[in-house]
Amino acid sequence: MKLASELGFDTYGWDLSEVGREHASQWGTLRETSAFPDAYFDAIVCFGVLYYMSSAEIDLAIAELFRILKGDILLVLRSTKDYRRRHCNALGNGDYIVVGGDGRVNNERGMLMHFFSRRE
Repeated sequence: MKLASELGFDTYGWDLSEVGREHASQWGTLRETSAFPDAYFDAIVCFGVLYYMSSAEIDLAIAELFRILKGDILLVLRSTKDYRRRHCNALGNGDYIVVGGDGRVNNERGMLMHFFSRRE
């Protein structure tokens, strides 16, 4: 949001955490996606979000992104080849729980993470 705002774009954002919303509010308007009509946005950046959702939540989120986005959608996702997967226990449907690791992975211990297959 900061970069887009500095480049002169109208920016909107949302975060589940209050701290995230406080930070994001410096760079644009905060609104949940349900507040927007169909085909409202030219571009959406959803970084570091989808792969922290369960497979069921991801399906709903992607449907909502399609609803509010004009035109095509490009998704860059964390795949099953991501190094973090070896530090996780599988839950099913591509969902995992981070159980170990070092560095950044250690900070994600106990978190749900989804690794996307090529088919997805």
